[in-house]
Amino acid sequence: VDVVRTHASLYGGAGAMTKPLFLYFAPTAVHAPTKVPNSFFRAHKHELSAFENLGRQLVAAELLYLDYAVANITDALRDTDMYDNCVIIFSSDNGPVPSSTNGGGSAAPLRGRKLFLWEGGVRLPAFVHSPLLPEAVIGSKFDGLFHITDWIPTLVGGVLNRTDMLDGLPTGG
Repeated sequence: VDVVRTHASLYGGAGAMTKPLFLYFAPTAVHAPTKVPNSFFRAHKHELSAFENLGRQLVAAELLYLDYAVANITDALRDTDMYDNCVIIFSSDNGPVPSSTNGGGSAAPLRGRKLFLWEGGVRLPAFVHSPLLPEAVIGSKFDGLFHITDWIPTLVGGVLNRTDMLDGLPTGG
């Protein structure tokens, strides 16, 4: 949040940025050790009680804590008039660890988990959100294979509209 506000104060003006901002936010939630501030856990105890065991409650609390962090960043982008010219990408890195100390992860109904090549270990959530996206792609879904290296042609070709930069590269089918 401070990075967004500082950037806006240094490079903003009349609702336009004079320099773009690339912000990489890599939280460790949801990840071992499963941990949130006690005060946060207590404040959301009623919501978290819907989960049967402490492990699941802790994973849910971490995910809720992450939601609040993303909301804070998004609010800062809106407050500084940067949101309307922003692209937000969310991507996970691996499946859950159901047999962790707290036993809180689950890839159900998929088979597998972190460190496994079954879908539960490698089929993960990701999305792109932006007010700049064309109506035709909003809410669309991609069911094919996608690898971390696929972000480059996606961003360069799609977001920057510079498909010329991809000439000579193999294309997915």
